[in-house]
Amino acid sequence: FTHEESDLLTFFKVYRAWCLEKEKGGDERHWCNKFQISLRSLQQIRRAKQELLSHLQSSGFCSRDTRIDTFRDSRSVAYPVDDAANRNSDNTALLCSVLCAG
Repeated sequence: FTHEESDLLTFFKVYRAWCLEKEKGGDERHWCNKFQISLRSLQQIRRAKQELLSHLQSSGFCSRDTRIDTFRDSRSVAYPVDDAANRNSDNTALLCSVLCAG
């Protein structure tokens, strides 16, 4: 899962892979144990993302139809299905800029 440019992007890759495993119907506890990742932490991240999305929706920043964590598998990498809401999710330069901006 390592991303050579950022620990936060590495965390994002782990989270994305976990979401894909969940969508496939896999055993998330086994998956987390296999990679020595905290299931509780991943679940907390998901709750925080849902809360942020709710705020963005209520402010009109994004559509009420927008969903989090819906990915499709493409060459062993999970890509977001909601293309409109995730159009910059693979733009590493933009993601790094946003992370650095705080």
